Amino acid sequence: MIGCKKDTSPIIISFSGITETDEFNLVLRDDPDDWQPRCVSGIPNNFCILPAYPNPTDTLITFLFYVRDTVEVSIRIDDKPNKTIAFIEPVNVPPGLNKVRWITKDSNGNYLTNGIYRAYLNLNLNGIRYESYGDIQIGFQY
Repeated sequence: MIGCKKDTSPIIISFSGITETDEFNLVLRDDPDDWQPRCVSGIPNNFCILPAYPNPTDTLITFLFYVRDTVEVSIRIDDKPNKTIAFIEPVNVPPGLNKVRWITKDSNGNYLTNGIYRAYLNLNLNGIRYESYGDIQIGFQY
């Protein structure tokens, strides 16, 4: 019998960069690993998402997404050590284009320090869970 040792090492998020957007949600520089499935012309399947904007940001970011049916949506923000530092409680959103705005504070009400974070958009549609994620940058780098 061949045995396997359980790998207990932490899973490390690979931050690939950000999809840089302006305050009007225009993509300035794209990271194709972020925010899938993207909204494109035509009718989307069950849901699609646009890149968060503005990105980078200092105090407020908007998540914009389309859903075909009423769904429950929540957002989780993780830092590089894979620790959840903020959570936007689940809310029901109607069919169509929706947005959720988040003031860039952690769960204790403190503004996040400059850096790159991963945002997870979670949708629950009739018991089926969909997830999209993208990296966001807090603070501007000049």
